[in-house]
Amino acid sequence: MSQDPKGLTIRRIATFRVWENSYHDHTSPLLFDQYYHIFNRGNNRENIFIEERNYRYFLELYAHHINSIADTYAYCLLHNHFHLLVRIKSKAEIHAYRDLEAQKVSSPSLQFGNLFNAYTKAINQAYQRTGSLFQSLLDG
Repeated sequence: MSQDPKGLTIRRIATFRVWENSYHDHTSPLLFDQYYHIFNRGNNRENIFIEERNYRYFLELYAHHINSIADTYAYCLLHNHFHLLVRIKSKAEIHAYRDLEAQKVSSPSLQFGNLFNAYTKAINQAYQRTGSLFQSLLDG
């Protein structure tokens, strides 16, 4: 973290592209207490949000899978891609959010992978499609 001449705080934010089954394939997992720009687009640049209800469903799944492990500062959901600006919470914050339950703090990468897998399964079922919804990792 540094300051620019006007006194504004500047944080380095890692760019991180994610995809289904990311928790199996990741070589650099999301780390606790770090900021990330997370993004991806539809496989073959196809739409990942076909109808208005898909946006709402994605945000419902997002709240279920991500709110306990990350603070969301901004998001942008477009027809064929999305952007998320998040800070992965510290392990202590996650435990406090979960009311100090005796749960293991799961990997943030796993939580995002669960979100994208759940959304992909729902879209595949609703629109009689198969296979990956999101584009594979091209670069980090």
